[in-house]
Amino acid sequence: MASNVFVDEGYRTGLGTRFYNRRVELEKLERLMENYVMVLIYGPRGVGKSELLRYYAVKRLKGGTVVIVDARRLRAKAVEEAGRVTVVSPEASELARRLVESLGRGTSILDLALTAFDIASELLGRRRRILVALDEFHLLPRYTGRDIREALADLEALAGLLSKEERYSGLRLALTVSEGFAATPVVRARLRGYRAAWMLVEHLDKLHFEKLCLEYSERHGCRIGCCEVEALVGGTPGYLPLLCNASRDAVEGELVRGWLLDMEAALGSAAERLEERGSRPSTRDLLEAAYTVMIEGASPLREPRIYSIAEALVEHNVIYPLEPGGMIFKPVYPVYRVIVEVALRKGGVEPVMLNPSEVYRKAVESAGCRV
Repeated sequence: MASNVFVDEGYRTGLGTRFYNRRVELEKLERLMENYVMVLIYGPRGVGKSELLRYYAVKRLKGGTVVIVDARRLRAKAVEEAGRVTVVSPEASELARRLVESLGRGTSILDLALTAFDIASELLGRRRRILVALDEFHLLPRYTGRDIREALADLEALAGLLSKEERYSGLRLALTVSEGFAATPVVRARLRGYRAAWMLVEHLDKLHFEKLCLEYSERHGCRIGCCEVEALVGGTPGYLPLLCNASRDAVEGELVRGWLLDMEAALGSAAERLEERGSRPSTRDLLEAAYTVMIEGASPLREPRIYSIAEALVEHNVIYPLEPGGMIFKPVYPVYRVIVEVALRKGGVEPVMLNPSEVYRKAVESAGCRV
């Protein structure tokens, strides 16, 4: 393997592949965990946030105990308990058993973190450093069907406790979240003043993603090429099982259609925001603003109208800010930018009116793929 490719040959990810790159992210996570009590790890869905956190816990964290909880698994009543809680520690089995017993469908992020800390402290001693890592915290069963503000209130309360209570000085919290709300100015404002930090995980770079995709394809097969995968969703390893098991017709007719609907919903939400301010934008206006945001960014003071549209696109996971609440944005997946470009080229039509096959072809052609 080329010398400029970093890969951990002895580690296997959830996809069954080796662990590729993320050296910069791992070093940053180490620094943040040393200086903050809470780190929110955000970025596009499927980009590898959860795998990064698990790798850090297993391979890079020196000393202490790590409790990893997958909120998505907690929602599924039939899932095996072993998949719900993972503990990286010599005392793993007993800690995991007691924590699983304590979890209920009404468990909040506040309850979960403090209970894990209390159990670990009882078993290991109060001076032991404990990291609680929670995947997709807003998906805890407690928050099912409720306004996301309840989850944010619990998060704010937890940040306050960790920042100010000496009793919890050994507790650290790492949260992964794919949803765009975690990087909005509202969340940033709620956690300001506490020892909370954000960390963005972007797409895996082209070189490493191609190597990972080829390894996955050799192990499991892939019905479309790695270049096509990257053209649609960028360097997001989490999309490989879905895209590799789908025919090109299914990708064009179902997945691309879904992305068109996502864009339509995001622009609809942006239109509602502007209408509340007395403006009635046309579809073309919205598309042009979305394109501007993706290419140039937007300032809340200089361009409040465009920035309002950007906030809606962030909340709908169509774009993400390079800093939480920031003014520079990127499309969550390359296909979203292609959708905007094609819709504008056709005179500003609604995204759902586009032909999914045309969007697919434009995406792969723009990436220089041979199909």
